Amino acid sequence: MRTRLLVPILVVLLTPLVVCGEETSAAEIEKLQGEWKGLALEHEGRAVPVMDGWGWTFDAAEVRLNYGPPASKGSYVVDPKQAPKALDLTGLEGKEKGRVSLCIYKFEADRLIICARIPSSQKGRPTEFKSEPASESGLITLERVKK
Repeated sequence: MRTRLLVPILVVLLTPLVVCGEETSAAEIEKLQGEWKGLALEHEGRAVPVMDGWGWTFDAAEVRLNYGPPASKGSYVVDPKQAPKALDLTGLEGKEKGRVSLCIYKFEADRLIICARIPSSQKGRPTEFKSEPASESGLITLERVKK
């Protein structure tokens, strides 16, 4: 008898937590939407020369990485409840198809900063926004394109 009463109470109490988590992710996805111009790129602690016009474009389900021809597409999942916030990028085409890059991200004013592990890394998700030698990670700084 107690169990039959306890289950509905737990459902009522825990439902707002689930909905809140979905709303939080939806709000983060909304913040990511649009075009981001690339400002700086580091790989394993070294600055990487970048060409004009590189950047990322997010829509509700996919991200387009524009590093020069050809651009590549990926899907993404965010988890803003983690500290730092987590971003998983999965390649949708080419040699990166199906490969996952574990990332962390943060917003600083109109900038988006991402620290990403290379997809083949066994080191797991980065925990800090830095890229050091042999870290198998890159640091990407993007700025929102204002329309």
